Amino acid sequence: MKARRRLVQCPPKAVRSNRGARAAAFGLVTACMTAMGAASPNAAEKCMPAAGRIASVEGSVEVSIDAGSIWRPAVLNELVCVGALVRVGANSRALVALANESILRLNEHTVLRMMPPVKTETWLVALVRGVIQFFSRQPRGLQVSTPYVNASVEGTEFLVQVDSKRTAVSVFEGVVAMTNDQGQIKLTSGESGQAEPAQAPARTILARPRDAVQWAIHYPDVLDGLADRSGRSAGSLPPAVQEAIALFHRGDISGALARLTPAAGETVAADEAALRAVYRAAILLSVGRVTDARTALDAARTEAPKDDGLADALAAIISVSQNDRAAALTEARRATEAGPRQAAPQIALSYALQASFELEAARDALLKAVAVEPDNALAWARLAELWLALGNVREARRAADRAEALSPDVERVQTVRGFAALAEIRTRAARAAFERAITLDPASPLPRFGLGLAKIRDGALEDGRADIEVAVGLDSERSLLRSYLGKAYYEERRETLAGRQYNIAKDMDPADPTPWFYSALLKQSENRPVEALSDLENSIRLNDNRAVYRSRALLDSDRASRQAGLARIYNDLGFSQLGQNEASRSLALDPASASAHRFLADTYAGVERREIARVSELLQAQLLQDININPVQPSMGDKRLNITAPAGPTRPGLNEFNSLFERNQVRLDVTGEVGNHSTYGNEAVVSGIYDQFSLSAGQLHYSTDGFRRNADITHNVYNVFGQAALSPEVNVQGEFRRRSTREGNLRITFDPEVYFADDNRDFNETMGRFGLRVSPSASTDIIASVIGDDQRENGLGYRIDGRIWQSETEILTRGQSWNAIAGAGGYRQDENAKVDGFPGRFDLDADQASVYAYGNVELPTDFVWTVGLAYDDFEQANLHHQKVSPKLGLQVGLNDWLDLRLAVFHTLKPALLADRTIQPTQVAGFNQFYDDTEGTTAWVYGVGLDARVASALHVGFEYTHRSIDEQIYDLTTERLNGDSREEDTARVYAYWTPHRFWALSAEVVYDVYDAGQGANSIVLNQVDTLSAPVSVRFFHPSGFFSTLTTTPVYQDSNGNFDDEEGSDTFVLVDAAIGYRFPKRRGQVSFEVTNLFNSGIKYQDDTYRTFGNESTVSPYSPERAFIGRLTLNF
Repeated sequence: MKARRRLVQCPPKAVRSNRGARAAAFGLVTACMTAMGAASPNAAEKCMPAAGRIASVEGSVEVSIDAGSIWRPAVLNELVCVGALVRVGANSRALVALANESILRLNEHTVLRMMPPVKTETWLVALVRGVIQFFSRQPRGLQVSTPYVNASVEGTEFLVQVDSKRTAVSVFEGVVAMTNDQGQIKLTSGESGQAEPAQAPARTILARPRDAVQWAIHYPDVLDGLADRSGRSAGSLPPAVQEAIALFHRGDISGALARLTPAAGETVAADEAALRAVYRAAILLSVGRVTDARTALDAARTEAPKDDGLADALAAIISVSQNDRAAALTEARRATEAGPRQAAPQIALSYALQASFELEAARDALLKAVAVEPDNALAWARLAELWLALGNVREARRAADRAEALSPDVERVQTVRGFAALAEIRTRAARAAFERAITLDPASPLPRFGLGLAKIRDGALEDGRADIEVAVGLDSERSLLRSYLGKAYYEERRETLAGRQYNIAKDMDPADPTPWFYSALLKQSENRPVEALSDLENSIRLNDNRAVYRSRALLDSDRASRQAGLARIYNDLGFSQLGQNEASRSLALDPASASAHRFLADTYAGVERREIARVSELLQAQLLQDININPVQPSMGDKRLNITAPAGPTRPGLNEFNSLFERNQVRLDVTGEVGNHSTYGNEAVVSGIYDQFSLSAGQLHYSTDGFRRNADITHNVYNVFGQAALSPEVNVQGEFRRRSTREGNLRITFDPEVYFADDNRDFNETMGRFGLRVSPSASTDIIASVIGDDQRENGLGYRIDGRIWQSETEILTRGQSWNAIAGAGGYRQDENAKVDGFPGRFDLDADQASVYAYGNVELPTDFVWTVGLAYDDFEQANLHHQKVSPKLGLQVGLNDWLDLRLAVFHTLKPALLADRTIQPTQVAGFNQFYDDTEGTTAWVYGVGLDARVASALHVGFEYTHRSIDEQIYDLTTERLNGDSREEDTARVYAYWTPHRFWALSAEVVYDVYDAGQGANSIVLNQVDTLSAPVSVRFFHPSGFFSTLTTTPVYQDSNGNFDDEEGSDTFVLVDAAIGYRFPKRRGQVSFEVTNLFNSGIKYQDDTYRTFGNESTVSPYSPERAFIGRLTLNF
């Protein structure tokens, strides 16, 4: 054993020096390898740890452990020892995965020697001749030795070609140092170099370096006869073609090509000659010989000018794989015209259409394919693939079953069965199908990709990522695989590697929104929100102008990514109106999108008078979502907790630490904060996924003495949320929430000294909720919600007891350019109040039944119309409303930089004791639900204009008018009386990102509340408020951020009491600084409001806000500071 160890270690010193003659060095290595082989004839079976493994075999691939004396065929997944040689024959390819995670893609006529490591974690390979594409993720994890130069790698992708005259290196990403005795050069991304005997390495110019790896691209099958390894599908083909296919399936590719070439003196009919040429081209494509394949296709067209479309079908596949969409569509359509009774042209057309993101049209092409050839297993498998891409698991399963019944020995059949099982969270079955697909076709990247996703879903992130790396090695030019590899690195918190993959994907396919979307999430997590916004806007532009990501993955529904905290980008920058616009547009285009609802809910965080809308959008997001790891925060699920911290970089939402893969895992998020006025708070949420189940449990505690006597608040909130995917079509969920609140008199008026020193309020709530989502088809969802809520409130001189049962159901359906929502709800509120000084108890019971229907249609393009109608039957005390409420909205993209929003609608405030509903909360971006009293009706008119006047500058204007008939309960008469109110709000905003580190926002908001003279004594007559916040925010990639906000405020109030009368002007300055921890581990921040302790006179919104919670001023009456720490595990 000792002697063997000594032999294995013999080369490093000689190889490391690289200063002697290259031939002498190679001779020494060869001699050493010979000694190794003699000492260890069975090293392939015994070497541990191995240098790597054979991950893919195509054609003639051989291994030698005795320096080339004896060669034997390589076996898929066999280990490769240090010292072994790998040889790839003509018309063949291989892939070797090294032990240090490097991937080596070997072309034909290549000989590779596995050398001992030069140091820990740095592997050495010797390329004797041929071509290898290298993928090395470990910094300085790989060195390549060739006869004329050595290549030292610093985490990169590059190509090395060795022939008898030179060594050439092309770098696609990263840095490679080319070194020999005559000199050294360093090549970076996009550069090439070469070295000749006794010559120093020199740079060379290649116009398109990636053209050198066209041999490594995967070209999918379109010919059922070639794809079916059982031979059944080839039964009707000419004998020579059948024999060639049999040789191909045995791995004798050269023999197959030879059999398709007419022998000397052999006479072949034109049709058969053309068919032979087509199959010859298909076999050549299977090993990346694209130039020779094109020659064969030209020969096929020459032999049979009026062929059946097979030649053009293969030509279309070449164009698809090389990302030439226009040519692919032209060739595929020409193929379908030439061969209307052939499935292969329709299969090729499906690839061309899918590459152009026309998934429905691609599916239709495959429906034609199975119609003309119902026994074509490959066509059925492709149809299953497209059904999955469209989200129709049921139809995908049926098509996959049909394909397997026809021929289980087609790789694509097993692959789609794997993805169908994965969609149903049957990971064991998925892995078995993917593994079988790999044995049928080791060169196909899709089953490797699926196997990686299945392993990640089971919680084996590292193993799954390794499989996705192999998939990329098998088809390095596919943008989508790059994006998913970046996602895997993101999950491993290897952000640098993730960013590189996203950048490569962007370059490979500039029309794909996927890498831009993931890149935006990555940059936001790295404290780069300005750059994140730029990437997100590119994703929106490429994604049918939708901010919410629609997965372009072939078969992965990408459910986890859809829960990403998109709103965080806008909130960090202070661009809240821009975020609301994008979210509302996304909802108009797809109201069944859980992530669009969550997006809008998050943009409403910290926005005044949006609390009912916020928790309602959160409820809808929960009902529509798939199981996921994102926690349900106690602080987000309750309305108006009055925890005075605005949304922004200092208050992270826990869903911004999201996982981009749905996988079995457990996660813990903890937040703690402390400040003056004896302020203390903590929130902890533990969440987890296991197979079809997800669960989260959280608690929140917050307490403060407040800015004055009797302005204290204490909250304790607990919640448990569970969800189960009973099938891909059926999800159920349940939530239990308990809240206990004690607070003093929080109201602020124009006289700071006027308040109730003994006005304390105790509020206790217990809520249970059951939710259901059924998706009978890919275009239809049905959701249902049942809420039971029990509330008890005690205050100064009163007690209120209430209980509500609220049941709602909604159906959402969608087509290509339209969608529709229809729903109904019943609300029963049992509430009574005891008021000191009045006998008995006051009956506040309310009943309501509601039905509604909304439609959104894009007609013409960029004109999104919203039309709706609601009917409410509301009864409380003496009031009985039976109201029909019409809704009309329009969102128009006037041009590339200007959008118009218009809306007019009627509303009736429902009896929402639980303060949430599944009804649409907005029309064209204008809010429908305000904190009015139950039964209040209003007409709402809105207009908005949003412009992107430069790439870094957004400006806009919004005006809303509400004509309100508000219901006020009169204790003396025990009747509801209606009072008319008018509200007008005008907003002008400007958002600017002058530099990738800086964001500036400015707004002017003018708000007028007019109740008229002689209004009810509990409300004010008129309040005019003008504010103009200006914020400057700084973000550095190192993690540091800071904000500075100046807010001038003017208010004039006309009320019924002295403390409600007056006007005041003041200016407040708020500041914050913080640090975001690397690798999404959390952040720490310190913020100060009212930095200069300016005195203010201000009337808060108590006069027009009704509910179970008090309303606090958005402005701090005196200096307050708070430190906050958030950790993610």
